[in-house]
Order: sequence, then C-alpha cells, then structure tokens
Amino acid sequence: MNSAVVLLIEDRDIEHTILKREMKDFDILFLSAFTVDEARNVIQKNSVNGVLHISAIIVNACLGTHELTAVVELIREIRSRFSSPIIGTSEEESFQATLKRAGCSYVCDHDSLPSMLAHALGL
Repeated sequence: MNSAVVLLIEDRDIEHTILKREMKDFDILFLSAFTVDEARNVIQKNSVNGVLHISAIIVNACLGTHELTAVVELIREIRSRFSSPIIGTSEEESFQATLKRAGCSYVCDHDSLPSMLAHALGL
C-alpha cells in the first residue's frame, strides 16, 4: 500500500512521466488527470462520504484548451473541501501568483516540482 496518493493534473504526458521517474524512490501512488473534467472525475472517485482520500494535488496553470480562469475555478472548488497541499505549477511568475491566490499551498516551476512535492509531503 502506498503511503501517499498524489493527483497530478497536467495536460502533457511527459510531465507525468518525468515526475514519476523523479519520485520513484518514494512510496507514492500517482493518479493522473489531463483536463479539468478528468480531474473532477478522479476527485469524485477518490472521495468517500465527502472526504477526499488524496495526500496532495498538483495542478498546472495551463491545461490544453482550458484557460487559467478554468484552472483557478477548479482550485477553488478543490480547496473548499481539501485541506492537504495543493501545488500549482507554471513557468510564469504571474501565473504562479494567480494559483497561490486561488488557494494553492505552494507554487513552483516544473523543474522544482519533485523537491516541492517531497517538501509538501514531508518526505
């Protein structure tokens, strides 16, 4: 059994592959979502009696055709019932600031994500 369950909401498959490879030495089960709608479905499937059974959520500022406003709305929805870490990722500092205001616990660029996730999970 994995000690941590992490939902990665990212539209680029390569980012899922890289993060899993970077974190392979840790006991983490990664759940993947590539769109806002997929993220909502994964969250619904991992909720029991309104409690979300995920240790942390990572969300990219730009998800394919979804604009930043849709991502911000998703973060606000998640934050309203999820107190564990949400990490927002973007290469743009202005997007990072927007993600932080929306409710992300942490923000970083993609290169810093493995160390930020380890920190957020206390690994």
